[in-house]
Amino acid sequence: MTRLFVFARDDLVAPAATLGLDAVVVDLERRGKPARQRGVDTDISVNGIDDVRRVRATTDLPLVCRIDGHGPHRRAQVDAVLEAGVDEILIPMVRRPEEVTEVMAQVGTSAGVGIMVETTDAVDQAAELATLPLSRVYVGLNDLWIDRRGRHRFDPFVDGTIDTLAGRFASTPFGVAGLTHPDLGDPLPCRHLINELARIGCDYTFLRRSFFHALEHRTAAEICDAIRHGLAGAAGRTADEIERDRRAAHRAIAALAPELIGVPA
Repeated sequence: MTRLFVFARDDLVAPAATLGLDAVVVDLERRGKPARQRGVDTDISVNGIDDVRRVRATTDLPLVCRIDGHGPHRRAQVDAVLEAGVDEILIPMVRRPEEVTEVMAQVGTSAGVGIMVETTDAVDQAAELATLPLSRVYVGLNDLWIDRRGRHRFDPFVDGTIDTLAGRFASTPFGVAGLTHPDLGDPLPCRHLINELARIGCDYTFLRRSFFHALEHRTAAEICDAIRHGLAGAAGRTADEIERDRRAAHRAIAALAPELIGVPA
């Protein structure tokens, strides 16, 4: 079943294991992100290296850290998160395989190295990226939508991009999207995402923005139980039911109003 990785929040790190979650993610990606995502509805992290240390001291669950994208600052940041005790480093905004191999050479065997596929370049070079010894791959729908200047962030489910990438990275833990209570989700009801993640065979996904919104109305335990129940039900569908639900999800995505992309500074 799809594993659940929660983004670090003070009230969720300590109980994450009790909730049955599989890993905690600390997000350090900030350089260039405000300009890149200006005018669009996204979240930008305010975490720092002290948050990585604090989370490491609070939980024994695997700790994944999303660092900044390629640049002269990154070597020092990688050293800092390794010293803080992370189990995996997640590289965002990859455009060339060399950006990944540089980090792998620096990290050695100290931690796993995963990537986010969220640029047109990474999609185009997926076959080459798939030859690297990656710890995981995650498709970042928000930045891929921005980089493509696309109609809607969920369109990669409809146009075949997600299926193609899942096939390319078939031997690597693969994730996409983020889940919340199956009865919630805006603008796309989460039951559609649950069905699609099960159909594609996603190994893991993130609990972040929509999950945090749901916590305003329901407990974390209730939401996590409902997500796992939804994933279990989706995994037990017949071939006809999977195809029915795929068509329903794609119709729902195609019916979403186009999203406007702001002009980065």
